[in-house]
Amino acid sequence: MEIQNKIRKRKEEIQLLVAAGNIKKAIKRSMDYASDFCHDNLILQSLIELNIDYNVLLSQEGRSNGQGDSFRSERNTLVIKLLEHLDSIESTF
Repeated sequence: MEIQNKIRKRKEEIQLLVAAGNIKKAIKRSMDYASDFCHDNLILQSLIELNIDYNVLLSQEGRSNGQGDSFRSERNTLVIKLLEHLDSIESTF
């Protein structure tokens, strides 16, 4: 039961980071979460890829002007994937 509480608290922490708009930190924390509580290496690998995609998105956004809607749309897609991974990790317990 204690492990489930730790999993739930960590998931809530990451969700709060997302809600605060701190996506970069949420992704990093999610990779820690997967390493600590998930035995499915595919989820961790997917989170690493999501981190790379987010870094690319940030660098592209910094170089483009007037593409804010596209950036927000792509960021939201990545956030949805991140939240789905959190659910996947939690469901393994």
